[in-house]
Amino acid sequence: MRVRPFREHFPSLDDPYSLAHLGSCSLAPVSIEVRAAVEHYLRRCDEDGAPWGEFAPEVLYLKVLIARLIGAEATEIAIFHTTGAACMALGRLLAGGGRDALVTSALDFPQTQRSLAAAGLRTVTAPPRIEAWAACVDERTALVSAPLVAYDCGHRPDLGRVARMAHEAGAYLFVDGDQGLGAVDVNVRDLGIDAMAAGCSKYLLGLPGVAFLYVSHALLQAGSARLEAARQDDPYATAPLPDEVTAEVVECDTPPVLPVYAARAGLALLLDSLDVVYPQVEAMARSLRAELIAAGHRVAPEADPRGPMVPVLLGDAVAAERRLRERGVVASARGAALRLSVHGFTNESDLARVVEALAEFRP
Repeated sequence: MRVRPFREHFPSLDDPYSLAHLGSCSLAPVSIEVRAAVEHYLRRCDEDGAPWGEFAPEVLYLKVLIARLIGAEATEIAIFHTTGAACMALGRLLAGGGRDALVTSALDFPQTQRSLAAAGLRTVTAPPRIEAWAACVDERTALVSAPLVAYDCGHRPDLGRVARMAHEAGAYLFVDGDQGLGAVDVNVRDLGIDAMAAGCSKYLLGLPGVAFLYVSHALLQAGSARLEAARQDDPYATAPLPDEVTAEVVECDTPPVLPVYAARAGLALLLDSLDVVYPQVEAMARSLRAELIAAGHRVAPEADPRGPMVPVLLGDAVAAERRLRERGVVASARGAALRLSVHGFTNESDLARVVEALAEFRP
């Protein structure tokens, strides 16, 4: 149960040397709960030496929390070290069937594209505007990929529309949630999302080193024949797949235990605070956009005004990122855009610091 206002769970935001944290990169401030979870893990290692019996329930608990956040079931969640590894596992699940094409676009993070295609899917690059995607999706398409929030410009595609497009062609929809999950509301059932991957840091408030893959039961069952065929060549496979396949079958490594502890703590805090986080993200994104425009800056027109990303178009975004960091403002440059990402803990004071720090870069 949340016992204090959301921002107060992040002491570093209000200490004498506090940062205005508007970064789109892979870190969130460390909450009280995440720090306590890490300290608990270290203490248990000191006490027990190898408390493996405690680790497995932590992984399962994290799966349950992720499933709650996105409207899935825990048996549809697999745990990995990175988003890239999760995407590669999804690609292996789909590769080798009668469909061999991955439809992607410039909206996707480049590493996501590469990881999904690594198992042998043929990449078809669609134009950025989804109105033109239908011409790229056909009977050879296995997977259509779209981001929850585009990594460079903050655009939010109409995922329901993309899902209908994919499903009408007999394909599946994959969504990269890295740049928005935890800041915008998502229900995979309502949107028709068949697979989703995201790291558990950023808006999910954990630490780097753990990610998840959601795979719907329907997609798991459809891919089970290919998984079973692959197991025939695996000298370590000791038993056939069960009749009811769960996402655990695509996991390929020992789970990253310490980051799992941190992710579980951060996600528990987030789930208890969604009634605060979602409205705050939207309100702060709209306010920041308005203040920047009023100050004479240009905001990327593709960015969704509901947030969470507000990309400012600058002549030298990298120089602006460095200058803002000197003034205690965390942001993230990508191409010509300085990406400012609001969080549930962002307040008006943070926005004022950003606008003031950007004054010297006004066109």
